[in-house]
Amino acid sequence: MARCLNQEFYCCTVRSRFVLFCLFISLNTWSQDQNDEASANDTPEAPEIPVPSPVERQALPTNLDKERHRLLGEELANDNLVQLNAAGEAFYCLWNHTTTGNALGAVLILHEEGHHLDWPLTINSLRVELADHGWSTLTVDLPNPTAGKISLRPTPIPTPIPESNAEPKPNPEAAIDSADNKEPPQSDKPEPENPADASAAQTKPEIETVVGARLNAALDYLHGAGQFNIVILGQGLGAARAAVFINQLMTSSANSAVAQNTGKAKAIIKRPVRALVLVNARNHIAGSELTLPQQLKDPGLPVLDLVFGDHYMDSHEAEKRRRWASRQQMSNYSQVKTRRPVGGASEKNNRLVKRVRGFLNRNAKGVEIGK
Repeated sequence: MARCLNQEFYCCTVRSRFVLFCLFISLNTWSQDQNDEASANDTPEAPEIPVPSPVERQALPTNLDKERHRLLGEELANDNLVQLNAAGEAFYCLWNHTTTGNALGAVLILHEEGHHLDWPLTINSLRVELADHGWSTLTVDLPNPTAGKISLRPTPIPTPIPESNAEPKPNPEAAIDSADNKEPPQSDKPEPENPADASAAQTKPEIETVVGARLNAALDYLHGAGQFNIVILGQGLGAARAAVFINQLMTSSANSAVAQNTGKAKAIIKRPVRALVLVNARNHIAGSELTLPQQLKDPGLPVLDLVFGDHYMDSHEAEKRRRWASRQQMSNYSQVKTRRPVGGASEKNNRLVKRVRGFLNRNAKGVEIGK
């Protein structure tokens, strides 16, 4: 009897544990489902990304020279800026009158292609330092030979319409009409690729004419300021332009002496330009057949040819100038290789300025002969 009771009690215990286990499993499953639903409801919505408003781009300037003129006027408004006129256009110059009581002359400075009239380390250092040591300076803003209007975008090529695979039936009437309206054969001469390119090619010689007019206006300004002992300094393309301008002045004067009355004395000026300084010169001008060596025709003109040698063309073109000067027996021509000024060095230790100052004091120093 007791054994039967023990078996029944054991069976009941097992059943109750099995029921509790099933209940526990069902409760865990239900709670997990509830948590999943809650987490799904609590998931934050993705933030709305604001759509950027379209940016209005400013229209590009149609005339780069006018835009350059405007920007230079804004940047150098309070820095001895002088506005002159030549060839119907206004242009800027930077005038630095000597700050010493001993005036030695004036230097007309021509900047390099792609630079402006106050380019740091070279043009700026020269115009400021020379003025501090007796030489007044006038730096002229010159146009680039490739400057002009921005080329128009080419017209897009229309997409060809695909032809049908079916062969068209011959039409004798259409063949007769096409034979009657047949156009004459076109010539084999190539058409210009872009009208803008053709107009740019035509304006290149005109740009050099504008350069000559600006240099004449700058020379008149120096004469009006009482400066007649004048040296021209050009860098890069400005050096070639300086040589062309001096040759034109020598041709127009026809080797005649110019007398200048100053009130107290009379100065006899044999050359309109006393000396020429070339700084890392270029021998060719884009759009012109003139070369720098061929413009050096005065055997007695003092010429300082400074070469940086950064590029292989510097030494190559410098060698051509040296050979030309040797054939022309230019006894006052000297070529010196020097370093290009770098940032961080003191202006007082600028080797380029020291080279130019020494040459000017030896070959072109003048005296003041009248007030």
